Amino acid sequence: MQPIGAALGQYLLLLPLVIIWIVGIVIAITSWRKHPQVSLYAAIGLGLLLLRGLFVTGANVWLPISMYERGMAVGRIGVITTLVGVLSALVASVGWVLILLAIFRYRADRPVRGVEDEEVV
Repeated sequence: MQPIGAALGQYLLLLPLVIIWIVGIVIAITSWRKHPQVSLYAAIGLGLLLLRGLFVTGANVWLPISMYERGMAVGRIGVITTLVGVLSALVASVGWVLILLAIFRYRADRPVRGVEDEEVV
């Protein structure tokens, strides 16, 4: 398969997540006035996941092919693709931490009505 066709196929598989990430960013922006800090965390977290998904999907298809065509050794290609994977995991982790902060930080600030503190024995 040609690199462009392979990349398009991978992006097609990623499309549902891209739509979810974009909708989430739009929701975060539209609720900014109500919850600015939560919206900021959510928008940045979802934005990181979106950018990571788009970049890594393209890199996973294009990078190995490009390096192989330039005559790079397979072992070195493996090292570079592993580094891309590690960076991808780090960016995804930061994105998810921000999303978790957005989810739980707001709820932690607001007590639930009707629930009283129970004494721990």
